Amino acid sequence: MYSCKKALSDVNDYLPKVTTVSAVKLSSGDVLVTGKINSPGESDGSQIEYSGVCMGTHSNLKISEGQIICSLYGTGFSGLYPASDFNADSVYYFQAWATNEYGYSVGNALRLDSIEATPLTPPCNLTMNRVSIGGGNPNYSYNQITGPDADNVVSGTSFSGPSVTFKFGSTLSTGIYKTINDPSPSAGFVYISFFEGFISGSLSSGSDIYVNRISGTSYEITVCSAPWIFNSSTFYFDSRLITP
Repeated sequence: MYSCKKALSDVNDYLPKVTTVSAVKLSSGDVLVTGKINSPGESDGSQIEYSGVCMGTHSNLKISEGQIICSLYGTGFSGLYPASDFNADSVYYFQAWATNEYGYSVGNALRLDSIEATPLTPPCNLTMNRVSIGGGNPNYSYNQITGPDADNVVSGTSFSGPSVTFKFGSTLSTGIYKTINDPSPSAGFVYISFFEGFISGSLSSGSDIYVNRISGTSYEITVCSAPWIFNSSTFYFDSRLITP
């Protein structure tokens, strides 16, 4: 014996129903976008296959633009866009989306502008693009700043003088990073080392490194009196630079 199901009157009824709940600027300059599944589709047995968010500089977005695929928790999901994706002078739109076996649908578009982090105020005021290693030693200039991988230069510049290397364990955004005495730092940490001929070694773990995102991939990085031990003596490292 066979039974038939009546087709839905509107093809859109087969598709998921999605709402873009919020797009929130965080103090770091990152943007957290949250979506909600209102219905997986009105056809019997419809299920959500993928959910996510998209982002761009116009309101008529395609789900492939700035796409983040998000895990679904109950009916909710969220994606985080890093501060480095944004220009404070531009307007951005965010939408949630979801797919089922019939296709995809998008939620309402939310608009944000002036996306930038709340600036940090380091506890010291230092000369720009200089480093002081303390103990009566002279000031020196910088050589390079590296990112999550040793071969991945986030931004860098060359000055005369010995070399100081900042190696961050994650892509930079405004925030406070902790020094770690490990040449392979994890996210949120930074390894600062000095080439032989300048001074050996690296900073001890636990000092605060203040990073302010200025624009694009340009950052101000400040270190205030971070201690390290060299030949049984304690020195204090101060620095302030702006990456190009």
